[in-house]
Amino acid sequence: MDVQQRVMLLGLVPCAAATVLLTSYFTIDKIRTLEAAFAESGAATAQRLSSYSDLSLYAGDIEALRRISQNAVLEAGIDSVAISNGNGVYISARRSGPPARQTRSFSAAVRIRPTGALDDVSMDRRDAAADEVGAVHVRVDSGRLYQQELQSALTGLLLGLGTLLAAMSAARSLARGIATPLRKLGETVALIRSGDLAARSRLHRDDEFGRLSIGIDDMAEALARHRCELETRVRLATHEAQQQILQAGKANAAKARFLAAASHDLRQPLHAVGLFVGKLRETASADQQPLVARIDEGLAGMAGLLTALMEISRLDAGVVEPQRAVVAIDRLFGEVQASVDMLAIQHGTRLVFRRRALHVDVDLALCERILCNLVENALRYAAGAAVLVTASRRDDHVRIEVRDDGIGIAPMYHERIFEEFFQLDNPERDRRKGLGLGLAICQRAAHLLGTRIEVASAIGRGSSFAFELPLAAAPAIVATAPAPAALPARGSALVVDDDRSIREGTIGLLEQWGLNTASAGCVDSALPLLQAQPAFDYLLCDLQLREIDDGWRVIEAARRASASTRLLLISGDTAAATLRRARENGVIVLTKPVTPAKLRAALGPVAKPVHP
Repeated sequence: MDVQQRVMLLGLVPCAAATVLLTSYFTIDKIRTLEAAFAESGAATAQRLSSYSDLSLYAGDIEALRRISQNAVLEAGIDSVAISNGNGVYISARRSGPPARQTRSFSAAVRIRPTGALDDVSMDRRDAAADEVGAVHVRVDSGRLYQQELQSALTGLLLGLGTLLAAMSAARSLARGIATPLRKLGETVALIRSGDLAARSRLHRDDEFGRLSIGIDDMAEALARHRCELETRVRLATHEAQQQILQAGKANAAKARFLAAASHDLRQPLHAVGLFVGKLRETASADQQPLVARIDEGLAGMAGLLTALMEISRLDAGVVEPQRAVVAIDRLFGEVQASVDMLAIQHGTRLVFRRRALHVDVDLALCERILCNLVENALRYAAGAAVLVTASRRDDHVRIEVRDDGIGIAPMYHERIFEEFFQLDNPERDRRKGLGLGLAICQRAAHLLGTRIEVASAIGRGSSFAFELPLAAAPAIVATAPAPAALPARGSALVVDDDRSIREGTIGLLEQWGLNTASAGCVDSALPLLQAQPAFDYLLCDLQLREIDDGWRVIEAARRASASTRLLLISGDTAAATLRRARENGVIVLTKPVTPAKLRAALGPVAKPVHP
């Protein structure tokens, strides 16, 4: 029901109620008046005839009584008259013509009036002095009364209907006068709400609606001005935001280039120094060995700190993008176990991996980094006890947990252990106990994987570190080509690096280990050596030479020359994409700086060189 209908209803209902009540009241009052007048007229006629016939009835004058009754029926409205007494006299007369359909009877007693009252027609019929000698019965036609009553009712009804029609017309006019401007104002407000601030109501009236229209129009103009100002501000803010985004993108790109360059440039001299120290260890005297060991220890601390700082910087800079794939828990646990088995033996700790046939959707390199660090920490703080690594299914996730029986961590430190350089049991900052960056790196890597490392620990009750990974379906088994032979028939190696000091240090170590060597500083120098016969048994290649990532060109050329060449990629790039590409191509990746022991282990058993 709209406003116009409501206003009409509000004006019409009271008027209709008043009209019905007043019409009914006056119609009923009119009918009552007609009924009273009819009854009074009938009673008066009967009384009048009784006064005319008292002496005739007393004397038994039949003729006189007949004349009285016949004259009476000639009067308008009288249908019949009957005069009787208790002595057997009964005189009646009826109007000629058809009898009336509706009549009413009126009776009056005939009394002998006392002397002195012969002319008193209005004598009270209850006068005790008069003797009743008979009765007069008059039947009066009531059809005319009913017609008058019906006419009165119809008149009242017509008056009521006329009043209602007039009230309806007035209510409709009033409702239209209220609803029309309201509708116009509502349409204007709706247009303004939809964004059309040029809409105006323009009601030229000198009442409340006119003033409301002026207020709405002024509001629309003010909103239009404010929107214009806001659009200008938004346009300027958007331009500034785009400029800031562009600058942030440039800054990120510059940061990524800086990190890549810094990682490469800082690792290069450390790597070279490590190689020369390794060579020095082979030739140093017994008195010089402790000094060489101290140099090697300091170099290892610098390398670890550099690696951790560069890794945490890359994570904070947002240049590391997870490359997700379906990974079996068995494979993840196997690679982690191979990395930490020696550390477990050194600490005398029992390390147990409970493997399950589960698969997860994860970046293998990042996940392996997290799990290796958690297991190494557990082995460090649970020396002589036990460390358990488990994987369990939780709905659509796999929960990986590392538990130990070590010294435990107080609850007050559960959050602080993820801060950079925070260590609980190393106030003297002994590098052999770590740098305090491992858990910080793990938490950032976990954030990249969309998970969080949870800690549960108490003093003297060991610790539990856990994180969840999305569950994945097992991939289809794909046949893979057999890996190249680990031990070539001849002991020869090609070293490709654009840093001369690194080439010299690497060649010096390899020759001490009994390998024939050749070296190249760029791709153009390396390709002819690879095409010569016989093929090299080992290729040690830097990733970043004078061009960008052209170390892969050397590796691909070596693979084409001989499938038995053992490929080692030595680089300061720790990006997950690089590690994944190397793993997919069967290339061993060594991250600079590489210690001589690690390089020696990556070469495997070395065959004695064959000299021409």
